[in-house]
Amino acid sequence: MQLTISETLTTANSDVTFGSTVNGTGSLTVDSGTATTNLGGNVTTAGTQTYKSAVQVTNSDTLTTKNSDVTFASTVNGTGSLTVDSGSGDNLPGWKRYNDGNAILQERGATDGQRNTDDNQW
Repeated sequence: MQLTISETLTTANSDVTFGSTVNGTGSLTVDSGTATTNLGGNVTTAGTQTYKSAVQVTNSDTLTTKNSDVTFASTVNGTGSLTVDSGSGDNLPGWKRYNDGNAILQERGATDGQRNTDDNQW
C-alpha cells in the first residue's frame, strides 16, 4: 500500500490487516476499536505512526519513521519480531505492555520508557 498523505484508518471493531509493505510520505493512525491490527509487512512513513488498538506481530516486521514518534496505545503480541526505528523520534510513547514471551522487540532511536525485563513491561 502506498500512502501519499496522512491517513487515519478506523474500523468499527473489525480487524485491520496489512498483508504487505506500507510506504508513505505522511503519518499513519490505525484504530480498529476493540479488534486487532495485524502487521503482515514493514510500515515506513515520513511522519508519525500511531496504533490505537492491539497489534499482532506474526512476521519479522519493521516500523520506520523519519525522526517521528511511533506510539502504541494498547498491547503488542505475537510470535514474530518487531523492530521500531524512529530516528530521533520517541519509540513507544504510550506503550502499555508487550506480553508474548515468544515475540522479540528491538528498538532504535530515542525511548521515553524503561524496560522491566522480568515481565516485559514498560
